[in-house]
Amino acid sequence: MRKRFQCLLLILTLLAVSLSGCSLPNKELDLSFPVPEEAKSLDPQIARLFSERIFARNAFEGLVTVDSDGKIIPGAAESCTVSDDGLTYTFKIRESARWYLTNTAKKALADRLPENFDTRVTAHDFVFAFRRAVTPETACPKAELFLSIKNAAQILNGEKAAEELGVEAVSDTELRITLIHPERDFLRVLTDPVFSPCSEVFFNACGGRYGLSLKYIICNGPFILFRWNPGGSMRLTRNTVYSGERTVVPDVVRLFVNPDTASVLEKVTDGDYSAGIITAADARNIKKPKNLKLTEKTDILWAFVFNSAKAPFSVKEMRKAFVLSTNLDSFPVPEDMKGKALSPVPVSIAEAEGLKNPALLSFNEEEARALFKKAQADAEKDGAVLSGFSVLCIKEHEEMLKFQLQEWQKIFGVNFSVSLIPLERAELVKRVQSGNYEAALYPLQPDTADISSYLRSFAVESEDGIYCFNKAFINGVERLLSDGFEGDFKSNAEKLAQILTDEAVVLPVFSQSRFLAVHKAVSGIYFYPSIDDVYFIKATDKK
Repeated sequence: MRKRFQCLLLILTLLAVSLSGCSLPNKELDLSFPVPEEAKSLDPQIARLFSERIFARNAFEGLVTVDSDGKIIPGAAESCTVSDDGLTYTFKIRESARWYLTNTAKKALADRLPENFDTRVTAHDFVFAFRRAVTPETACPKAELFLSIKNAAQILNGEKAAEELGVEAVSDTELRITLIHPERDFLRVLTDPVFSPCSEVFFNACGGRYGLSLKYIICNGPFILFRWNPGGSMRLTRNTVYSGERTVVPDVVRLFVNPDTASVLEKVTDGDYSAGIITAADARNIKKPKNLKLTEKTDILWAFVFNSAKAPFSVKEMRKAFVLSTNLDSFPVPEDMKGKALSPVPVSIAEAEGLKNPALLSFNEEEARALFKKAQADAEKDGAVLSGFSVLCIKEHEEMLKFQLQEWQKIFGVNFSVSLIPLERAELVKRVQSGNYEAALYPLQPDTADISSYLRSFAVESEDGIYCFNKAFINGVERLLSDGFEGDFKSNAEKLAQILTDEAVVLPVFSQSRFLAVHKAVSGIYFYPSIDDVYFIKATDKK
C-alpha cells in the first residue's frame, strides 16, 4: 500500500511540474573514457603516461589552451603581448583564476598549509612550475620544450641555476617570458601540459609527494580530481571555481583503467564508454557503424631507431650499413598498420605542413657490407671491437623481425651477433627513453603538431637516446624554430628531414593510424595535437 502511494505521489508531482511549465532538474552529465594504464603521478611537470597527460589536459590550464578547431585561445592568462623583436612575451593572468583546494587536501595538509592559503593562480605559480621543469633533478620528460626560453639549455646542463631562467613575475598578475630567439609557434608550444602552473606553497606542503594521491593534488583547470581508486578509475568533477574562456559542460568525467584495449570498441558501441581510442584493425571490424563517430589520426611512426650515443651505432657508417641492409619490401604490413612509412616524419605532421617525402636510402647489400667493414676497421684502430648488438621490439613484431635478423647475419657474417629482445610495449618505451638500448623497432609518437618541435626532439640530447649529431641539422632546427629563418620554411623543413634520413638516425618502417571512437549520442569531445590529448570541456551526451 505504501509503495502504491509513493508511485501515485510521484505521478502527481510529474503532472504538476508539467502543468506549471517548469522543468525537472537536469540529469548529471557523466562521461566515461578508458585509459590503458594507471597513472603513477598527476604532477603535470613529470606526466609521461597517457593517463597522466589526459588528466593534466583537463585538470590544469596553462597560459593558453586550444579549442576544438585547434585554435589557440586564452587560458589562465586573459591576454598576451609580444615585443617587436619577438623575444619577449608578456601575459596578463586572470584576476579571477583560482586553485581548487579540496577538503581532502585541506584536511591532510592542515598542519603544513597556512590558514590563509592564497588560492589565486598567480604569475609566481608559473615561474615556479617552469623552473621546476628545467631543473635537472626533476627529470621532466618534456624539458626540451623549454629550450627557446633564455638560459633553459644551460640550466638543464647544470651550468646555471634555475632562478636564471628567462621567466619573471613582474607582479601577481603579470608574467614575462624572454626567449633566446623568436619562435615560430611559441604560443602553440605553451599549450602542452608541462607548462601548467604549480603552487609553490602547496607543493612544499606535500613534502615530496605532490601528485601522488588525492590529498596531494590541487587543480586550476576545467575539472578537479574528486576520487582516485588505485587500479580502477579516476573521477573528475566540474571545477566550480574555474573562470576560463569557456563554460565547462560535463559534471563528471570518469577515466577507467582498462588494459584490455581490444574491448574498447565494444564498450563504446554499447554506450558503456562515451568514447575511446581504437586501432585501425578495430576500426575495420566495426559491426555497428551507426552507433559510432570515428576520427582518424595517423600519428605513429614505427621505425628502426639507433642509439647514436652508444656503440656500435655511434658511428655513422655502422648506422648506414644496417639501414642499407634492411629490405623493407620484405616486411609484411601488420594488420593494425596503415601502410609502409615513407618519411622519418609522421604522416600527421607531414600532411599538416604539406611536406614532401625525402629520398630514402635504398636496399643495397654490397654497399652495406663495404660500410660495415669500414666501421669495423676504424673501430679496431681505436682499440674497440664491434661484435654485435641487440634489437628491441614489441612481442607482436618478434616473428616478423626474425627473418630480418637472419638477413643481417647473412650479410655481415656469423662473427657478428645480432639478437632480438621482445618486450611488452611499456617496457620497450621505458628502455628506449632511458637510453638502455642499441637498436629498436620503436613507435615514434609525437605530442606536437608542428614540424619544428618534432625535429627538435632529434636535435637535443634527450632521454630517449635518439639523437642526430650532425651540426648542420642541429643548427638548422634552431633556425627553423625562429621566425627569422631565411628562405622558405617548408623547403628547409624538408632538407632537415632529408638529413635525418642521410644520417641514418631513423629508418621508417610502418605508419599507424588510430581512431577516436565516440558514441553516437556524445558530442564535443576533441583532441589536439595528438589523439592522446583528449579534451572533455565541451562534451555533451544525449543519452
